[in-house]
Amino acid sequence: MYSGLGLGITFRELVFDASNPSNDFLGNINYPAAQLSLLGFRFGNKVGAHIEFGAGYMGAINMGISARF
Repeated sequence: MYSGLGLGITFRELVFDASNPSNDFLGNINYPAAQLSLLGFRFGNKVGAHIEFGAGYMGAINMGISARF
């Protein structure tokens, strides 16, 4: 059982679209990103499955398979 907080930045590159002249922005947009994992469970030792409940860029429920080396 675990909990956690992740902070970061998302990067997005915008380019000009000639078919849409009102979109004249060229460059990058950077947004802050965060994930608060209120409750997480991991099952298995070296290779296992995990499920997390929280809020943020990964959603409310995050499930997956993980490996430890």
